[in-house]
Amino acid sequence: MQLVDFFQKRQLCSDVNQLVYKETPIRLIVPNQHFVTININSLGFRGEEITKEKPENTYRIFVVGGSTVFGAGSTSDKTTIPSFLQKKFDQAKLPFNVEVINAGTPGSHSLWESYYVKTIISKLNPDLVIVYDGWNDAGGLNRKSTRLNSSHVSESRMP
Repeated sequence: MQLVDFFQKRQLCSDVNQLVYKETPIRLIVPNQHFVTININSLGFRGEEITKEKPENTYRIFVVGGSTVFGAGSTSDKTTIPSFLQKKFDQAKLPFNVEVINAGTPGSHSLWESYYVKTIISKLNPDLVIVYDGWNDAGGLNRKSTRLNSSHVSESRMP
């Protein structure tokens, strides 16, 4: 367990609070943001760059969820749930590559995530989507502000 001092805690809070989002029609993280403890790649995911085209001999996993998946409060991109999962696959010495992508978005819930998977993540050739949810759905969100109409569901834009 890593001890986090006052200044590190302040930096963690500062970084997560500086993240910029777009809210059309769901909350997505704006790509290409770089802070001391958080890096958002060119596709809007936390962590290292990935390609839109899945590399050959690669099994691609997206982990979707709210702030817990994203790693709000994590000391780096390497101390998030998806990163720990990536480390396990790296240690397994499989005959193929496994790419675990952090698709968490702070404040997200299952309605937004369903839309996210259908319209954006599905275009990136996932082999597996892991959803870690519950808290934001159970938290009594204002459902009026989270409804998507049929025109949103038929949209299919990349970030």
